[in-house]
Amino acid sequence: MTARVRDRWVNSRTSPRRRCVSRSTPRYPKGMVFAFAVPASAQAPARVRSELRERLHETLDPSTASDLELLLSEVVTNAVRYGGVGGAATIGVQIQIDSDMVSAQITDSGRGFVPDEPPRPRIERSPGGFGLYLLDLLSTRWGVERNETGFRVWFR
Repeated sequence: MTARVRDRWVNSRTSPRRRCVSRSTPRYPKGMVFAFAVPASAQAPARVRSELRERLHETLDPSTASDLELLLSEVVTNAVRYGGVGGAATIGVQIQIDSDMVSAQITDSGRGFVPDEPPRPRIERSPGGFGLYLLDLLSTRWGVERNETGFRVWFR
């Protein structure tokens, strides 16, 4: 198994955004976990957003929910576009909410990638190219792993 981890610590004096997925004011129900899978199709990001809104509508504060929705949508979009999965393949999503942290992981059977150090927006491509940049900006820690069954992107 190969793994790559990227730490992102937000300095409130220099960071353009002072909030991130895991640093929210409210306390959440400890140990809440839910998981689901969606077909690896162009509709996958919208299905993930819909599932997230339905399940976490009143659980997360609006700011954290918005960041989580954006990051999940970006990572799932990358899995569909670049993961090399198709046919009857699925993308797995797991979200864990602890008292002061929200963690997520996305798994697929695709080939994966090696992230840039640090991720940069890819403005030469249109549309898109900001997924990993946003992941690095809004999460406190994230990483990628490849194993015998596929690929995983996780973030906090």
